[in-house]
Formats: sequence, structure tokens, C-alpha cells
Amino acid sequence: MKFKCVIQARTKSTRLPGKILADIENITIIEHIVQRLNLLQNKVSYCFAIPRNESKELYTLFETNRIPWIEGDEKNVLQRYQEACYDLTPRDYIIRLTGDNPFIDFAAMEKLIQLPDIKKHDLIYPSKLPLGMGFEIISVEALFKQNNYTLLPHHHEHVSTFIKENRSIFSIQEIKLYENVPDIRLTIDYPEDLETAREIAHYFYSIKKPFFTTDDVYRLFNNIPELFKKNINLEQRKPTHYEK
Repeated sequence: MKFKCVIQARTKSTRLPGKILADIENITIIEHIVQRLNLLQNKVSYCFAIPRNESKELYTLFETNRIPWIEGDEKNVLQRYQEACYDLTPRDYIIRLTGDNPFIDFAAMEKLIQLPDIKKHDLIYPSKLPLGMGFEIISVEALFKQNNYTLLPHHHEHVSTFIKENRSIFSIQEIKLYENVPDIRLTIDYPEDLETAREIAHYFYSIKKPFFTTDDVYRLFNNIPELFKKNINLEQRKPTHYEK
């Protein structure tokens, strides 16, 4: 059984164009993601799933750093994920990530891929992590099984939404890693998100802990909550939203 992280990414975001190439502590968001995935060594492989005809700057970054990628339809993200499974079997799993989340909790990911009953489920995900540090583990079989049904436009854009809406068809397991935690945004959709991410990263880099986890973030919130106030009231796009 293999695990492959597939990171959907594009530079043409309508709210914050080019955000995946934004600089945080002297490296791009893309490089932050890659560095964290590399900590898992041989436990997961990865590739970026991008639209065709992306920016030259993105291609240069991939080529310079030898980062694997596949290209596909801009709006049909589900199809991009399926094309990224070229080296997997139905019994394998993809881990869905997005290019606007630089601080993936690699420790939580390592914990979940080692669950003894993971083969029983089509979708496994951790809850109560800061927004932007989470991920979803989806069986390749379930990923392609969606093709047997009539999908709405938002199902093509949000890869796991159809699975979550049809619990009678798919087996879903939510892993609650925390209880009674604050709402924290470490995803990057707006300028305020980027400012917050830079401040949080700067704090952890200053104490020589660049690969911080959810535990570290909640501990920091308890000690310096004002660091998280800048973007606390921003609205997150719903998984039923479709960007025309």
C-alpha cells in the first residue's frame, strides 16, 4: 500500500494571485510544503497537480528544485488528482493537500497513515487542526468511483465533497486529535492570511523550530494570542462553492 501526496496548486487565484510563490522566511510556500513532506522520507511520495499553461516562474521553481508535477484541466481538479494516480493502484491512497497551506502537520500525517484499520475506509482526515495544517487521505478506489455518479460542478473543484455528501456509499473516518481548541487560520487566501503566516513562521524560525506542529501552534496561541488576531474574522470558502 502506497501513499502519495497530491498538492493542487495554481498561480491564478482570484483573491490573492500568485500566492503559492509568495515568500515566507526567504522561501516560497511551495518550498515550505516540499520541505515538510521530505521529513516523511520514504513513507510518502508527492507531486503537484497544476493547470496547463501555468506561469514560467512556477515551472522554473519546479525544474530548479526537481519537484514532480502533472498538468491538467484548470477547473476539473478531481480529474487532475486522478491523472496524478498514474503510478498507484486502487488499493493505494492519495493525500489531498493544497498549495496555499505551507505548514502541513507532517507529524499528524505520519500518525494517520500508520493507523492499523486504514484499509477499511475510503476517506480519513484529522479534525481540530488549525485551518491550513490539515489534510485528507483518500483511497484511489474511492477517488475514481466518483466517476460512476452524476457530479455537480463543485464536486469537480472540491475533490472530497462528493464523498462526504454520500456516507452511505463511502466509508469515512474522522480522527479527533484535539478537543476544545481555538479557531486559527494558517491557510493563505487573503493578504491578512499571508501577513499572519509570515509572523507565525518568523516566531518559530527565531527559536530554531521551523518545522512546527499543531501542538506548537496551540501552545503559541495560549502564550501570544495576539499573533493570530489579524485574520481571525476572514470567511472561508464553502466546499459547495464553485468558482466560475
